[in-house]
Amino acid sequence: MKRFLTIILATFMLCACTGCSGGGINSNVEGTSSSSDNTGSGINSNIESASNSTDNTDGDIPEALKRQNEINYYTVDEVKKMIRENTRFNISEDFVSLVPKSVSYICSFDKAAVNRQAPAEFYDDFKEMFAYLFPNEKFNDDYFFYYYIPNEESNRQEGEFPIKNFKKYYDDAVSEKNVISYYFYSPYSHFAEKEGSDYAHRVEKDSSDINDRNIFLEFGPPIGNYLSNVNKGVLAEYYSKEKGENNDYWLEVTGTVLCEEYETVRSCTPDCTDKYRLLDGKEISVAEAVTFFENYMNNLPCPKDPVYDTKVTGVNVKKLGEDKYFFMFQITPTYAGVPLDWGRFRLTSESELRTTTGFYGTMAVTDDIDSFVGYVRAASITDEKVTDKLLPFDKAISKIEQSLTEQVSFEVLSADLVYEQMTYYGAYDIPLEEQKRETSPAWKVVVQNKNNDLVYTCYIDADTGDNFSYSKAAFYTADEEAES
Repeated sequence: MKRFLTIILATFMLCACTGCSGGGINSNVEGTSSSSDNTGSGINSNIESASNSTDNTDGDIPEALKRQNEINYYTVDEVKKMIRENTRFNISEDFVSLVPKSVSYICSFDKAAVNRQAPAEFYDDFKEMFAYLFPNEKFNDDYFFYYYIPNEESNRQEGEFPIKNFKKYYDDAVSEKNVISYYFYSPYSHFAEKEGSDYAHRVEKDSSDINDRNIFLEFGPPIGNYLSNVNKGVLAEYYSKEKGENNDYWLEVTGTVLCEEYETVRSCTPDCTDKYRLLDGKEISVAEAVTFFENYMNNLPCPKDPVYDTKVTGVNVKKLGEDKYFFMFQITPTYAGVPLDWGRFRLTSESELRTTTGFYGTMAVTDDIDSFVGYVRAASITDEKVTDKLLPFDKAISKIEQSLTEQVSFEVLSADLVYEQMTYYGAYDIPLEEQKRETSPAWKVVVQNKNNDLVYTCYIDADTGDNFSYSKAAFYTADEEAES
């Protein structure tokens, strides 16, 4: 519950993955999954059925998405060779890269979240996602809640939360009385009304009274906009049995905690062909798992007209027991194939000028995903400028070296082509689509000063080679990691 007060404005969440090592990148393979029909009795009889909506500005398709973007990548060894030939940089043993040798086009644009849906429309989409994610489960309106933004003059007390059941407080939900920040579904929420208060509070509850599986869904409206947290409970069930505990965990936050409970035995790139045995007793390669996960995520039924795709950028192999593992994926949205800037490493004291994604997902059986935090596929794209110019990487890395001091010997940790996202510092009391973030293509190179262990994240315009800048940071210490 610790992030309930800030979740509405939090576009990105802290990634639980570390950096990875190894070779190149596997391409997306188009999947064939489709959503199933909604199940279970609900409150649709009280709500006008929503028609499909588009998530792009005025329903227009952004220019970059009207044509195919062909992207060809260098191997890691090829990138290393260019660095050695064009700079005096040392190269880390764990160096990683996503460096294209060619792209059809790149672009600069302003991006923003999409304005919130009407509650009735969102309810339809939420149930459609539920049916896709949990085809064998029946939707129970008693487990469906919304979190609203309380009035500044509210009498809210410590331990109280602005949470209400959607079915019971339907009239409030569809009125303009409160702005709804997000919705969630949880059989084990353990929220109860507090007498004499307009808020809910957590209560201890006998989990034996609940016959439904412990699962969790959380989305901000519309789905794919800015907030998502889905947990199917497979790892939670395994963990509870292993510990001899009741599986009544609050999965909004427990999913991340459980991932940290298990040892990372290997960090690897998405194209790794090594196989591991998952909880269903079957083996699957890292690359096969990545393809399955990406296809699954990119075929989710909402939003109807996605702007971004989901891409795996790194994989942590986690050990559950003797010859039992699960995968933890580092993920980020891509726009026309190019990833939005993501935090490859766990750094602290980063510049506040830029925003990076920190999303993850997990897979514990070979034919399903288990969880994901961060599902951003909707966006408002404006002021888009498309170009076919890409500064070659060898020239980019040379410019970056020349822009850094010659007095320090740097070691290169990573190199990537990303969409650099500037942080929004404007007003938050305006429509979401007006809260625009400048976004542009950039070469991103992370180097470390081995004398003081400081890390420098360097950026340079990917089309012109201008506007060199960097942010200075350090890796998390053990104490900082524990506190986070």
